[in-house]
Amino acid sequence: MRSSRSRTKPAPPTSGTITRISPQRSSDERVNVFLDGTYAFSLSVQALTDQGVNVGLRLEQADISRLQHADEPQRAITAALHLLSHRGRSEHELRQRLRQKGFTADAIDATITRVIEWGYLNDEQFASSWVEQRSANRPRSRRALQHELREKGVDREIITSTIESADIDELRDARQLAAGKWRKDRDLPLDKRRQRTAGFLARRGYGWDIARQVLDDLGTEDGET
Repeated sequence: MRSSRSRTKPAPPTSGTITRISPQRSSDERVNVFLDGTYAFSLSVQALTDQGVNVGLRLEQADISRLQHADEPQRAITAALHLLSHRGRSEHELRQRLRQKGFTADAIDATITRVIEWGYLNDEQFASSWVEQRSANRPRSRRALQHELREKGVDREIITSTIESADIDELRDARQLAAGKWRKDRDLPLDKRRQRTAGFLARRGYGWDIARQVLDDLGTEDGET
């Protein structure tokens, strides 16, 4: 059995002379800085240039802290772009994720401003895309969509405008959703079948008026009375 000591990586040096600066394999915008031959920390190319960091420079712990603080805005931007590359996010969601990653409020504010300017972050576009994707793949009632967007921190006026302009036919969508559930429960007694389908629709935000119409239509198609 290996000892825990053999699995523990040594802590990076907190002072020393820069002996090597090498590009990161995963990003051409960041470099690794080595002190006395040992990896110490990473920096953005922008911070490296702005702070005049070169091989041969002697750094103390306070110097490293200063460099990392100067590098924070660029690290926050890199993190934000990485998050946005996976899926669209609301401003609230992005702020929340950056806070979880430990960035300061100033760095987050600057990052949000920058990605909005670049067109990567737009709550109106996010809300519209969210509703379109839901309608196409996992339909929900207007009420449920409003709730989902509120949870994502989208402004109430944006939510209202987006829902009002969207092509949402609640009765059509509810019928399509309920049809599969209705068929799946075809061997159940009628009352139980109706109850389960109504609950299925309720969990997706559809009210009783819509559910009753859908159940009546499905029952008629089945020849139920």
